[in-house]
Amino acid sequence: MRIPLFVSASGILVLLALGFAWTFQALGATYERSYVRAWRSSWLALGAYGLFAGLALLAVNVPGLAPLRSAFSLGSMLAAFVHIRALLAGMEQLCTPERPASAWPLRAVALLIAAAGLLVLVPVERRSDAAMQLYLIRIGLLALAWGIAYTAAGLLMLRRPPGTSALGRLALLVTLFAYAALRVGEPATHFLGPSPVLAQFLTFGGLPLLVGVGAGMLITLLEVEQARAVEAADARSAAERTANESEATLAAALATSSDPVFIVNRDGTLASANRRFVELVSQATGMVLSPGMSLEALMDEPTRAFWTDALPRVLAGEAVVRLKRFRFASQAELRAFSVRFTPVREGGSVIGALVVAHDSTEEERLRHEMARREEWFRSLIENASDMIFQVTPDALIEYASPSVDRVLGYDHLRMIGQSGFEFIDPDDVPTVADALRRSLERDETVPTVVPLRARTAQGDFIPLEGVSRPYTERDGSERLIVALRDVRERQRLEDELTGARRLEAIGRLAGGVAHDFNNLLTAVAGNVTLLKLKTAEQAGIGEHLVEIEHSVQRGAELTRRLLAFARQQRIEPRILHIPTQLADLERLLRRLLGEGILVDLDVPRTLWSIRADATAFEQILVNLAVNSRDAMPQGGTFRVAGQNLTVGAGGRESLNLAPGDWVQLEVEDTGGGIPPELVGRIFEPFFTTKADRGGTGLGLATVYGAVTQMGGQVRVDSTPGRGTTFTMFFPRVIAPHETAAPVAKPALPQAAAGDVVLLMEDETPVREVTAKLLRRLGYEVLAAADGEEGVALAEARTGPISIVVSDIVMPGIHGDVACARIRERRPDVPVLFISGFSQEALRWQHGMPAGARLLSKPFTLDDLALSVRELIDGR
Repeated sequence: MRIPLFVSASGILVLLALGFAWTFQALGATYERSYVRAWRSSWLALGAYGLFAGLALLAVNVPGLAPLRSAFSLGSMLAAFVHIRALLAGMEQLCTPERPASAWPLRAVALLIAAAGLLVLVPVERRSDAAMQLYLIRIGLLALAWGIAYTAAGLLMLRRPPGTSALGRLALLVTLFAYAALRVGEPATHFLGPSPVLAQFLTFGGLPLLVGVGAGMLITLLEVEQARAVEAADARSAAERTANESEATLAAALATSSDPVFIVNRDGTLASANRRFVELVSQATGMVLSPGMSLEALMDEPTRAFWTDALPRVLAGEAVVRLKRFRFASQAELRAFSVRFTPVREGGSVIGALVVAHDSTEEERLRHEMARREEWFRSLIENASDMIFQVTPDALIEYASPSVDRVLGYDHLRMIGQSGFEFIDPDDVPTVADALRRSLERDETVPTVVPLRARTAQGDFIPLEGVSRPYTERDGSERLIVALRDVRERQRLEDELTGARRLEAIGRLAGGVAHDFNNLLTAVAGNVTLLKLKTAEQAGIGEHLVEIEHSVQRGAELTRRLLAFARQQRIEPRILHIPTQLADLERLLRRLLGEGILVDLDVPRTLWSIRADATAFEQILVNLAVNSRDAMPQGGTFRVAGQNLTVGAGGRESLNLAPGDWVQLEVEDTGGGIPPELVGRIFEPFFTTKADRGGTGLGLATVYGAVTQMGGQVRVDSTPGRGTTFTMFFPRVIAPHETAAPVAKPALPQAAAGDVVLLMEDETPVREVTAKLLRRLGYEVLAAADGEEGVALAEARTGPISIVVSDIVMPGIHGDVACARIRERRPDVPVLFISGFSQEALRWQHGMPAGARLLSKPFTLDDLALSVRELIDGR
C-alpha cells in the first residue's frame, strides 16, 4: 500500500520542484543575485531527488527495474546532497554574505549520506530481515541528514537577513523547522505498525511544507529586492539633490566670481554671462549686455583678431588657453588676462563655448619679478669672486661658477662630472672629506672655515678657504653648496699684521731684555774684576772663566730669541724638552704677565720630549700669556701644567687622539672666560673680542696653526667668570738622552800644516779675539779691518789661502762683495761668513755665494773650529 503512495508523492514532488525551479529561473532574469541562482539549483536537485526516489520504489515491485534499484537509490542520495548544498549556500549568501560559510552542517550531511550510500551497496538477500534492518538504518541516516540541513537553514534565517519582514521570515522559519521535524520523524512509522492515515500524512504531509518553503523563499526574495529598490531610489534621490545643490553652488560661484565668465553660441552671440563680465563691458562701452547680442561688435581690431582665431578651434572641440592684454575701460591700465576657452557639449555635439578670463596681471608681475631675481642671483653667483660649487655627498661636481676660470684657470663647464678631490692637494683631501661629511650630517662642530690648497691649471697650489652648507633636493637627495675663497692677498695682509704684532711684543720685551743684559754685563764685569785681582795668585781663575762663559751663552740666547721673534725665520724643528724650555721662559713670562698675576709652572722634569721649532713653541706660550693677562686685569693665576699621556689601540673617544704616546700641556688662567657662543670662533683669523683694545685677531690663530704644524691638537674649555684652559697635545719623540748614554765630547779639530785663514772683520775686539782663537787652533791668520783691505791682502799673497772668514756688513764694500772679488782669482777658496744677523735678516747684495756657510755671532770655539775644518776638508 505504501509503495504506490510514495511513488505518487515522488511524482508530485517532481512537478512541485520543477515549478519552483522555473519560477526562480524567471526571477533570476530580473534579479541577478547569487542566492537566487543557488535556490533555483536547489529546486532542480530536489526534483531530481524525487524522480530517482520514485524509480527506486518502483524497482522494488517491478522485476524489470530491480537491477537498477541500487543505482536509483544512489542517484536520489546524490541529488539530495546537491539540493541540501544549494539550499544552504543560498541561505548563507542571503543572510550572512559578510561572514565565511559554516562548514560543519554540510560536512555532517555529506558524511550521513555517504554512509547511507555505502549501506545500499551491502549485499544481502532481498526481503530478508537483514535487508529490512539495513533499509531502516539507511532511512534513519537520510532522515537525520535532511533534519540537520533544514534546521541549519532555519537557524540562518534567525539572523534576520536585511530587508525581510515578519511574513517572509516567519514562513521560511516555520516550514524549514517543520519539514526538518517531519523528515526526522518519518523512520518512526516503520516501528508503529500499519496505519493508513499516518502513512498518508507522512507521505504527503511533506509536500505542503515544501510548498511553504518555496513560497517563503519567493516572499523573502521579493521583500529583499523591494527593500533594495527603496534604498537605490533613496540613493538616487540623494545624488540628484547633491547634484542640484552642486549645480546651484557652481552657478552662484560663477555669478559672483571676480573673473569674467560668459558662454557664446556657435554663431558667436552671447548665451549668458556673469555679473563681472557685464560690469567690465559696461565700463568699457557703456552698453548693457543681453542674450543673443553679437560680441564681435563690441571688440576692437586686436581683440577681434584674437577672438576669430580662438573661437573656431573651440567649436571644433579643442580647449584653448591664451594670454592676452585688454583695456576694458578707456582710461584703465592695460591688464593681462589668461583666457580659457572650453567647448560646451550637448548630446555629443559642441553647441557653444565657455570663456573664463582670469586677471593675471599680478601673477605676471610676480613671474617677471621672480625671473628678474633669478637673473640677478645668477649674475651675482657668476660674477662673484668666490668660487661656488654644488657637489654630491661623494664630492662629485654638479655645478661650478664661472669664477673658477679666473681663480684656478680651468673651464668651469668641463669640471662638471669630475670629483672635487682631484683638484685638492692630496695632503688636504682627508680634512676636506671629513668636513664635507660632518657638514652633510649638519654637525655644528664643523669649523666655519676649512683651509685647503687647490691645484691651478698651471700645476701650482694656491691657498683657499672653504665653507659648505647642506640642502635637500625636492626628490629627497642630499647636496652640498661649497664656497671657496682665494686667500692669497689676505695671507699677505696677515703677514704684515703679524709683523706689526711682533713689533708690539718687542716693545713690551725691551725693558725686560735690557734688564737681563744689564744683569749679564754686571756679572761679566764683576767676574773680570775678580779675575784681575786674582791674576797674581793664579787661584780661582777657572771658576770665574766658567761663570763668564755661562753669562755670555745666556746673552747669546736672549739675542737669538729677540731676533727670532722680530724677524721671519725658517721653521727648524728639533727635539725640545719642554721643562727646559719653560725654565728659560719663566722670567720672560713673569715680566709679560706683571706683578699682579701669579705664575705657576707645574711641569715635571720627566715630561717626554717633542719635535718642534723652538721659536714657534715660545710664540705659543707668549700669545697665550698675553691673552691671559688681558683676561685678568685685576690679577689672578696663570698656570702651566704638563703630563705624559698614552692612548691605547681603541683611542680615547673624549680626546679623539690616535693611539700612541702624547705630551699634554695645559695653560690655564682665572680670568673672565669666553662666552659659549664665541668659543667656536676664537681660532678664526682676524676674529677678536678686543677690537677696542687694539686686538688683531691673530694671536690664537697663530697658536692653532703652530700646534697643528707640530702634528698636535688644541682644545679650549672656558667657563664665563671662572677662567679658560687651553689643552695642547703633542706627539712624543724619543730624545737621545732617553735611549742612550751621553757620548763623550770629541777633541776639537786642529789646523793642518800650511793652513792659512784670511779674516775680514771691522769690529776690532771681535777681529782680535777671533784671530786669537784661530791661532790657538794652529792656523796662520791674515787679519783685515774691512773688505777692501781683505781683497788687497788676497791679491798680494802669492801662497795659498785655505779659507776666508768674513763679516758681512762692513764699511766700504760688504763681505759678500769682497769674497766675490777674491774668488775671481781663487775660485775654489771656501768662505765662512760670521754675522750678528740671521741669514733671513741679511740683505745679500749678490746672494749667498755657492759653497759658503753662515756662522751666527756670538759663537764658541767649538763652533768656529768645526765650521772652518768642515769647509776646508769639504773643498
